[in-house]
Formats: sequence, structure tokens, C-alpha cells
Amino acid sequence: YHDEESLRELVVLNPAEFLIAPASRLVCSHKMHLLAEHDTARKALPQLWSSLTRKGILDQRLLPYLWSSNPNQRELELLMVKFGLIVPLLESGEEGEAKVGEEKAVK
Repeated sequence: YHDEESLRELVVLNPAEFLIAPASRLVCSHKMHLLAEHDTARKALPQLWSSLTRKGILDQRLLPYLWSSNPNQRELELLMVKFGLIVPLLESGEEGEAKVGEEKAVK
């Protein structure tokens, strides 16, 4: 992604480890695959956790809890948006495309 400034310096040697494992913390059956990160997020932000598990709406404030072991959280989020795994939601009344980091929630 040399044409994208935010991803230009990113080198991924093991895509499965970098993208699939963290993505599976978001996109999974949370009742069947309860991880320590899930429990931490649930306890820290119960309303946002409920929104994720019941409605599929991920608030960015959950990401540091769910990806606590990942030092490249920003790049991971950008890649997940690029691949369509998460989609930024615009605020009510906004037009155009939201930029990652400006949206409140991703779905």
C-alpha cells in the first residue's frame, strides 16, 4: 500500500498472525470464543461490549482492550477498513466518507 501514506511504512511478514488473529477477536461468536481480551473489554465498557455482541456495532474505544497485545493497532484498523472487515459509520447529518480515527463506531 505504497500509495497510502498511513500504510506506506508497514511491512507484514506473517499476514495470518497480523490480521486474521486480531480480526477474529472482533468477528466471532463471542459466546463460544470468549477470550481474556473479551472479558476485559466487557468489564471495562459493558454498554459498548453489549452493542458489539448484540448489534454488531464496534466502538473504537473497545479496540485497545481487544487488541491489547498488538502494537500496530492503528495500522490494523486501517487494513480492516481497507479490506471491508469493518466499516466506519458517519455521524448523523454528515456526508461523504469518514476517515478512520474520526468515526465513533465501526460495523
